[in-house]
Amino acid sequence: LQTNEVEFPAVTVCNMNPWRKSKVCSEDSFVSKSAKALISQLCKSVPRNVAMDKEDLAMTQRLKAWIAVEQRRNLSRAERMGHQIEDMILECRVHDGDCLSTHLLDLRLVSRYGNCYCLGCNSSRFSWLAMQMSDPEQGLQMSLNMEPDEFLPLTVEAGFYVMVNQAGAREEVFDNAVYVPPGATTYIGVYKSTSQNLEPPYKNPCQKDWPEELKKYVAPGVGYTQRACKEYCYQVHIFEACGCRSFKHIRVLVPHVMAVPVCPDMLRGDCEREIEAKIHRKFITCKCLTPCVTHEYYTYASSLVWTSHLNPRQDKSLHEINQNPL
Repeated sequence: LQTNEVEFPAVTVCNMNPWRKSKVCSEDSFVSKSAKALISQLCKSVPRNVAMDKEDLAMTQRLKAWIAVEQRRNLSRAERMGHQIEDMILECRVHDGDCLSTHLLDLRLVSRYGNCYCLGCNSSRFSWLAMQMSDPEQGLQMSLNMEPDEFLPLTVEAGFYVMVNQAGAREEVFDNAVYVPPGATTYIGVYKSTSQNLEPPYKNPCQKDWPEELKKYVAPGVGYTQRACKEYCYQVHIFEACGCRSFKHIRVLVPHVMAVPVCPDMLRGDCEREIEAKIHRKFITCKCLTPCVTHEYYTYASSLVWTSHLNPRQDKSLHEINQNPL
């Protein structure tokens, strides 16, 4: 189907360094001995250029796993530790407007990448029927600050991830993300494919909206996708049965769910894990069929690296992020 207008997608930007070193090293709310030992090891390390051995790589994976768990366990602390919008995003313009001063960017706490910022994740706050265009200045433009001084030791990746998906979607999946390197101008082109599916009584029917048992838990502007529906199924039934919310599954952004505590680890065998098992065995089910209209976004990117005389800080910054502090 050819058209000159297309709904502008949701665009999510994440720093590949999830938490800021200065905040991790000054945080005193971690109580477990293992967390304190890990933080002590990270914060006392001295930057030096070395090849990472198996022990270092294992420590890197341990760091990622620990942050992913803590990211969901304590949301206010996770938000405080992550990169802040006023530091990470220096400029944001779309459709001849400033999306920073108008507060169009939504905060998304992603377990792997910390504080991410999204334009279009809530379609009730921002939607735009964009024209087909070839000039990148007519689309979304961002200037990003990687904050290399805040990178955690043992971080082996530097730059940003940009995910493009359906407007209103709140999925935490980065399998279609575009890598944006530091010290460069990156152009990301997008083309969209739309497919329509058939409703009952046809074979493999579709559905237009959230199932009734989940609809009251869906915040305004959050669009239906099959993957998000399945995640909501877990979270809602855990909330209703256990009176808490799981840090393993997608967040349900309605006040009465967000107000309850995260399920303690000690209760997982008694309640949360029991609900997960019932859903897995289909004793509890949610109607999460394929959407009747499916939008797929495909991206292609190219980058132009800045020369040092255009960016005098580039040499220093790239030297810092290429180090493996141990």
